[in-house]
Amino acid sequence: MEWKKYQARASGQCAVDLRGEGVLADFEMGIIETGRSRAFFGYYIKITSEEGGEWIGEDRWSAHAALRALDEEVALDDGRLLCAGLRDDFHETGLSANTGFGYIEGFRHALHMMDRAPFLPEGAALAPHDNAAKEILAAMRKRAAQ
Repeated sequence: MEWKKYQARASGQCAVDLRGEGVLADFEMGIIETGRSRAFFGYYIKITSEEGGEWIGEDRWSAHAALRALDEEVALDDGRLLCAGLRDDFHETGLSANTGFGYIEGFRHALHMMDRAPFLPEGAALAPHDNAAKEILAAMRKRAAQ
């Protein structure tokens, strides 16, 4: 008997930059339960590519931290998630914690952490964190000028 059971609570599609190619992948996120008693153990997010590749990120306390762990797993295969939840300014509130929803300054409505990162054109990858702000501001200025 496997001691760890994944219980999906949400699913959909997310954008991934995999080896320089923008692709859509299916995602599933939820909670991890353990043993026969099915006690809560943590959170997970799993993505599956069209080619059949599968990556899982887990964290004992936070779905948002599970997303960051997932991005690290995808990076091992020369990839990057293009998700709103990976932006430095994405934050959850007390009521939205571990639901997958959060907020980005300048947006009136909640976004799901697996939504495509705002201000990035289709097929674009998130920059390393030190260049991300410059790239986002340049995309915003270009969008405003149109």
